[in-house]
Amino acid sequence: DHAIGLYASALVRDGGTLQVGIGALSDALCHALVLRHVDNAAYRRVLRALDPALEAHPAVLASGGLGPFEQGLFGCSEMVNEGFRLLVERGVMRRPVVDDEAVMRRIVDGQASDEDRARLERDGQFLHGAFYLGSPAFYAWLRDMPEGERRRIGMRRVSEVNDLFGDEPLQRLQRREARFFNTCMMATALGAAVSDGLDDGRIVSGVGGQYNFVAMAHELRDARSALLLRAFRDENGDAVANIRWNYGHATIPRHLRDLYITEYG
Repeated sequence: DHAIGLYASALVRDGGTLQVGIGALSDALCHALVLRHVDNAAYRRVLRALDPALEAHPAVLASGGLGPFEQGLFGCSEMVNEGFRLLVERGVMRRPVVDDEAVMRRIVDGQASDEDRARLERDGQFLHGAFYLGSPAFYAWLRDMPEGERRRIGMRRVSEVNDLFGDEPLQRLQRREARFFNTCMMATALGAAVSDGLDDGRIVSGVGGQYNFVAMAHELRDARSALLLRAFRDENGDAVANIRWNYGHATIPRHLRDLYITEYG
């Protein structure tokens, strides 16, 4: 799980936007992002141990990075969870946005005025979510958060977070360099993902916002979608591949494929 999270963390661009799904693989990704930021030397040693050529991988060069987060990330995810708490506490999640298209345009274009920067400091939010779920410690963190920091977290409609409905030009400016990380059970060699059901008709999970975020990655100019999965599973003592040639059920169709990440890369 940690290998998957470490590989995924190399695809996140400083100053960009982050969405993560639910589960152990998403938690591993958040852990790796914190390590990348707070102990970059150790982070790079671990990556070199996993894959000495990873730093020069075409996907990392085109879409990611390995350095600490000098600008920070903006979070925009359906569920605010323990991983986001960690990212906020360790200073990774701190790129603010404001609900003003003109101001965001000037910021993105590098033409922000002193007034724009003052508004960003006063009204900016670094995390948008639709609901939150976690441990008692997670709720205590939210409850005891200083009011000034709590205002930095904006609760929004699911339709606003999971899509570009509403003020689409503004959302495009806010969600620059977006990286959408979600989990699936199996994938086919042609690119379809199996996340919520089996080919015998049994439903084992909800689709949630996974389809929306995968589709949004194709709608935003500089975004990427990455689906995380374990390459194999244990089935009655036998190793069974989770990479299939084809499968009788698909959650994400092959024409929406982008990136897949397993413990092998």
